[in-house]
Amino acid sequence: SDERAAELIRVLGPTLSSVEFFAGPLLAGGFCESLTAVSHLLELSLADLGAVEARHLMALGTHKSRCLRRLQNLKLQNMKDVVDDAVIERVLSAVDPGNLEGLHLSNVNITDATLSFVRKHNTLGKLKSLELSQCLNLTSAGLETFFTGEIKGLPDPPVLKRLNLGLCHGTTLSDEVIQLAMLSSTRRQLRMINGVNSLKSSGALARGGIVQLDISKGCGLTDQSMESLATYCQHSLVELNMSFCPRISDKGLGYLVEKVEHQFCKLIIWGCAQITEEFLDGHARVGDDESGLEIIGAWMKKRMT
Repeated sequence: SDERAAELIRVLGPTLSSVEFFAGPLLAGGFCESLTAVSHLLELSLADLGAVEARHLMALGTHKSRCLRRLQNLKLQNMKDVVDDAVIERVLSAVDPGNLEGLHLSNVNITDATLSFVRKHNTLGKLKSLELSQCLNLTSAGLETFFTGEIKGLPDPPVLKRLNLGLCHGTTLSDEVIQLAMLSSTRRQLRMINGVNSLKSSGALARGGIVQLDISKGCGLTDQSMESLATYCQHSLVELNMSFCPRISDKGLGYLVEKVEHQFCKLIIWGCAQITEEFLDGHARVGDDESGLEIIGAWMKKRMT
């Protein structure tokens, strides 16, 4: 119940650093209020809490509450009627600037405004893991701006290791978004010089690269996105989920697998009926146990002729 959860938090509050509650239909204001007594909270994960209201979460971000000041990881999932831009802005304002390392938002009611809040908060460049799955109000333009460097008044875009943009609106993901995201993950940025795109490195050397990427349901993505991954994440990419990306072809996927190194070990391709035996049976790493590449979702192997 809400009362028992609140009592538990109050008793353990002085020693708590991580709080995770999910599928708690009775948790509400009392539970959220009890969190304000926790002074060393580093991780907060809330999902499927049907009785929690926006005002309960916003109370965590008031000047009287210091519970979120040291927060490093925040996860809010399946709270579409509760979590919106205003809630995220209030919560992030309560966290010490630049302290957040992981932000995971899934099936919540945020817009491009939240992208601006997240980037403004990331003043120290600590954000390494970002999930924005099933956030249907995000736009391609908003994501392009989020990952574009050298915008006056904003910190550099985040240098991410893990990025989940899966199951957003079909038009949200574009090849341009993926290129900019991969560039920023390597501390590099595109800028225009005499009308021509040129690369600029942030720091002495460009480094890093995406390790895990989820672009499922990226209906607008093409082989160009595979080229961006192969170019900028050749040495880092470990796992890719490109389920339900109908415009990525055998050739584009084959090019990616050919170029990335052997740390790449997991590929998820559910709903990609366009991927045929040209890739599944024709690439040296596919089906080779020694290569360590696991392919999940290869349900259709025969190409229609």
